Amino acid sequence: MLPESLLCIVLSYALDQWGRAIHYWGDRRLNIDNNSSKRAIKLIVMGRNAWLFSKTANGANASATLYSIIVAAEANGLVPND
Repeated sequence: MLPESLLCIVLSYALDQWGRAIHYWGDRRLNIDNNSSKRAIKLIVMGRNAWLFSKTANGANASATLYSIIVAAEANGLVPND
């Protein structure tokens, strides 16, 4: 196998990261996915897309303020829809 081949580069990288992988697999507190991060970002992205259609700067500011209040309430364990 040639040292500059893609397979050799991938295997070399995997071997270099082996210690970190073992540490990660041994710690059961760590999740293998990032779904919670994606859910948090999704709300921001959806809001940003909605704010593109605000007719005035004041309307966009009001939407952003309301969104900030709702997200802060959710972050503190409150259910703003009730």
